[in-house]
Amino acid sequence: MNDQEYKLRLEQAEKQRDILQEILQERLHQDEKWGGPEHDDEHKQGDWGEFLLFRAEDLAAERGDHRRLLIEVAALAVAAIESTDR
Repeated sequence: MNDQEYKLRLEQAEKQRDILQEILQERLHQDEKWGGPEHDDEHKQGDWGEFLLFRAEDLAAERGDHRRLLIEVAALAVAAIESTDR
């Protein structure tokens, strides 16, 4: 890998880190809003699919800030994974 390729990969990794940080911040916000693991664990696996589908419909219909919705969907997916893993 030459210096130019290295710099491009480093820039990409920094952008990905920033995006993941936004997702984690949204995840914390969701926990504050909904009550955290205690609330999340009340849901069945199928519920998570419905929640994700609902938000995905907003994306498909172009309702709201597209990027913001993607962050919310990603954080919701993290919540579903966390709940599944507990």
